[in-house]
Amino acid sequence: MSDTIQPGSAAQRPAPSRVSSPTPPFLWAAVLVAALPGFALGGALFGHHAGIWWAAAAQAHGHAQLFGWAGLLVIGVTLHFLPRLRGTSLQAPWLVPWVLSLYGGGIVLRVVVQPLAPFAPALAPLLPLSALLELAGALLAGSIVVRSVLSGVPLAQRPGFIQVVPWLAATLVGLLLGLVANLLAMLGAATDPLALAPLPWQPATLLLGLYGFLVCISVAMSARTLPLYLRVRPASASGLNIVLALLVAGLILRLVAAREAPPWLGAVGQLVLAAALVGACWQVDAPLLRTRAAILAEARRRAEAYGQAPRPLTESERGYLPAELLVRSAYAWLLVAALLLVVGGLAAPLGFPAPPADAERHAVGAGFITLLIFGVGVYLLPGFRGRRIASFRLVWATLWLGNLAALLRVAPILLLWAMGAVGSVPTGRVLLGLASLAGVLDLIAVLLFALNLWRTWR
Repeated sequence: MSDTIQPGSAAQRPAPSRVSSPTPPFLWAAVLVAALPGFALGGALFGHHAGIWWAAAAQAHGHAQLFGWAGLLVIGVTLHFLPRLRGTSLQAPWLVPWVLSLYGGGIVLRVVVQPLAPFAPALAPLLPLSALLELAGALLAGSIVVRSVLSGVPLAQRPGFIQVVPWLAATLVGLLLGLVANLLAMLGAATDPLALAPLPWQPATLLLGLYGFLVCISVAMSARTLPLYLRVRPASASGLNIVLALLVAGLILRLVAAREAPPWLGAVGQLVLAAALVGACWQVDAPLLRTRAAILAEARRRAEAYGQAPRPLTESERGYLPAELLVRSAYAWLLVAALLLVVGGLAAPLGFPAPPADAERHAVGAGFITLLIFGVGVYLLPGFRGRRIASFRLVWATLWLGNLAALLRVAPILLLWAMGAVGSVPTGRVLLGLASLAGVLDLIAVLLFALNLWRTWR
């Protein structure tokens, strides 16, 4: 891998063209979900802790973030990226609009109906319908992907694809199981006066959506793309398989612990899952980039052997620095989530309260997932239409806004947890106000991200 070529350089970048891609409609739908029931509603929830609508709206917000903002974008990118990685074309492309209509329609129905159902109980039966629509859309998308994978060239010709097949299979299973749990949760919410999803289906939906679906697909795509984007050594197949085994084991233990189970089972699950997250960071070599120096040195030696001098990076190539920092900071947040899992797993044996699960979820969601979308999106999404990102200044803006938003979302929760009964009411209000501000900052970051891609693709 040469250190003289960067993603987006003239040697790699094709001429601008109208390349057909299924991704843009999913992207715009994801941005719309993120802008309204996602980050905007999240900020409002922290600014107003009252009313019978609050808890139902909070559940709708979490679902919109996991399965709407991130889920819609992942499905759209997968329908473009995976067939090309497999060496084939997308099968039955005429079904793609149905995927968006069913899955996206279910998301919209959920986020509209659940906050209103406590005031209008007649709307409650629409909640299971929303879950059925999402599940139908995901099943249709999964069938398209499986058909595309089976229609490709012999697998022996795609060793890079074989490496991530277990992760892709786990992703599909995690998504479908998460949506089945969501269906059971919505059946319970339809009979609840406050329209709240009951235990254990609500936490099961969140765990499966966060780790079984989003973390799995993020690591799989990182294993294939980060060696090119960050110039690091590719992950080993055996190492990735060990990480996946740990992730699945930790997830199963936590799912079992969500029901009536010995308390230590959930603690063990948290520790195993933390080991999986650290292992994922080690395998994809982010955020530390341990192997980059060796890769660059090897490229220089190869150039010298052919009597060539490494070409200095152009100004355009240096512009990808904020995208690199976005990816590295995303994996730094994944390490923060691993640390919170370790503290949570050791809390009961050491006799102190565990950190709120909300901090862990937002370290992964607002930190890892959102920042990884911002960073990898700069490299990957413009190429879907043969372009290079329009503005690196906007990438810098998403870097600072996205990280500040994640910090303001996670840190106040942990400070309130650390203060416990010592904290005063005014201090708590200030911290909750900062968490509310995080929603505004993330909203601006998402809109700038979308503006940058609109300028790139138009």
